[in-house]
Amino acid sequence: MPGTCSKTRKSETITLIGMPASGKSTLGCALAHHLNKQFIDADKRIESAHHKTLEQLIDEYGVARFLQIESDAVCSIDDENAVISTGGSAVYSARAMEHVATLGRIIYLEVSLNELEKRLGNLQERGVVARNGSVVSLQQLYSERVPLYRRYANLTVHIDGTTVQEALQIVINALQ
Repeated sequence: MPGTCSKTRKSETITLIGMPASGKSTLGCALAHHLNKQFIDADKRIESAHHKTLEQLIDEYGVARFLQIESDAVCSIDDENAVISTGGSAVYSARAMEHVATLGRIIYLEVSLNELEKRLGNLQERGVVARNGSVVSLQQLYSERVPLYRRYANLTVHIDGTTVQEALQIVINALQ
């Protein structure tokens, strides 16, 4: 189209965002397999590049530096025909979210607070951070992040109480 500067891609990349324990990695892997796409777990890339867990990175560098590392990692992904699972805190970086939006659609895996309380253990052991680095309750973290997930998502799928196969079908239906 004349006058546009958008990059044309051969095949769309799908990025999954959501709270910790929403199923981004598990569902992302299943979705990639189903769609015959590459699966990219941003958290695993960060851990592999730094040879440390997310929790160790946060402890060693602090929250602000960790969020920069996460943003840089997400912005370095430029794969076509992939399903990307971001870390839950990637939405704190407008730069990272704008980048993945150029790759394709962003899907928010919406899970209720009640469901998350059932799924999650210790937030600090999972390498979970609030934007300001303070220790917060799950309720506070949920309240802080949900508006960001909704802002950046092209699609929102509610997957409370579903199996991986049921959630996969919900996402596939939403993509059509």
